[in-house]
Amino acid sequence: MQNYHPLYVPICIASHHIIYSESISTVVFNPVIDGKESHPVEFTHILHVLQLRNNLLAYLYLTKRKHFKMLVEDTTMHFKCDGMTLFTAKFTNENAVILNGVTEVISKHAHTASTLPFNLNLWHHYFSHHSYADVKKMIREDWSLV
Repeated sequence: MQNYHPLYVPICIASHHIIYSESISTVVFNPVIDGKESHPVEFTHILHVLQLRNNLLAYLYLTKRKHFKMLVEDTTMHFKCDGMTLFTAKFTNENAVILNGVTEVISKHAHTASTLPFNLNLWHHYFSHHSYADVKKMIREDWSLV
């Protein structure tokens, strides 16, 4: 995460409960389209919500405010802007959608101080929601947080 700033925002979830964000930041996403790395995409105004177990992408915001077009084909969703596919997502068996690619890990923003217990989910959050497999690999290989 870049440009990380504390921000406490109420969020109404589907169960009508209110949860709160911890912060706001920018995330750089490195998409993979048709098996090839593509140009990085910068997502701004990303709310960090520890109480959510999954990352959410506001596709209606992208279509209404950022003029994205979405095309759904078979098992893939294409996110286009100005006629160019910027990133894609694949449907899972549970009808969820996972972006194809990875977020950039910026080590200078990875903090090791927390009041929460250290677990894989917390490290996943610290490393800008990088894949769990890569986080496990970093822990196994004892990567230092510089």
